[in-house]
Amino acid sequence: MKPEKKILVTGGAGYIGAHTTVELFNQGYAPILVDDFSKSDRRLISGIEKITGTPVRLFEGNCSDRDFLKKIIVQEPGIVGVMHFAAYKSVGESVQYPLRYY
Repeated sequence: MKPEKKILVTGGAGYIGAHTTVELFNQGYAPILVDDFSKSDRRLISGIEKITGTPVRLFEGNCSDRDFLKKIIVQEPGIVGVMHFAAYKSVGESVQYPLRYY
């Protein structure tokens, strides 16, 4: 049995992260999603599972929390790459709350 090619996908429940996750599955990778759902939609997770026919490995939390990420790395050894899509993306909000976007 081949070892899994695990890819950590931050912002995996966002639009770009979800589409990338489906393509990673299609290319034989084992995506591991991280999302805090502050700017994403939980329904995308069930959509990914429906499209791929595979349960999603999901860790709910903030990817800027070092201790949280360390726990994932320990729990999921062998991660070979990271795709970082977690971000705030609202121009209006960034003007109103610039420190959130700094």
